[in-house]
Amino acid sequence: MSGPLYPSHPDKTKTAPGGGPATPAEAVVSPMTTFSTHVDPLPHYTMSGASGLGAWVAYARMGNPRNAVIAGAAAAMYAYAGYKIGQGETKMGYDVGTLASVGLLAATGKHAWTTSEAWATSMAGVGGVSALLNLPKAYQVRTGRPADMA
Repeated sequence: MSGPLYPSHPDKTKTAPGGGPATPAEAVVSPMTTFSTHVDPLPHYTMSGASGLGAWVAYARMGNPRNAVIAGAAAAMYAYAGYKIGQGETKMGYDVGTLASVGLLAATGKHAWTTSEAWATSMAGVGGVSALLNLPKAYQVRTGRPADMA
């Protein structure tokens, strides 16, 4: 037995009959990449604003310049990622967006987990959600998979 879903088939694109996703993971990720395709670079600019607000809160309200620098750097990276995506340089844009997301999550995640402080929890949360959208899109830009939904 051969066909697009079977490894013995010479076509390595692994699409299901009718052009749908070939694996359960692609079935889950495909709606996220499709969403990103339709709305980018707006989410990156939104994340830039949210991180900028987080930087202001950290510095002005909490008196914590370290956290302000972390959030400010993430804000600048998200703005740059949105700019690059808007200019058509999607590979660089999604790479920078992924780096900002993972960096923000790494810098605030442990503190959020141990203290449940509102600032750290919100920054780790938005970083995690952003990473969930940026990582698959960065992979898709490189490999073409998963295909966007019709």
